[in-house]
Amino acid sequence: MQHSTWFIAINILIVFLQWAIVQFGDRVMACSWEGLNVAQWIWTILISSTGLLISLLIKVTTPKWMVADHGEEGEEHADGKEGESN
Repeated sequence: MQHSTWFIAINILIVFLQWAIVQFGDRVMACSWEGLNVAQWIWTILISSTGLLISLLIKVTTPKWMVADHGEEGEEHADGKEGESN
């Protein structure tokens, strides 16, 4: 669980920093003078979210037999050992 907490925290930080660069970067980053307006932000979010939608579709539609089973931590393996595999 801790790994996913760090993953989410880092992604939130990345989104915030990207927003700050676009809104306040002006001349330094040469993104857009005075940041984006509401319509431009909506288009940016719609276009960039297509990657998330495609990823979701792939995860939902992929048959289980195509996904590798790595097991859970602490789960007993075929050789009788518990924990992570070598």
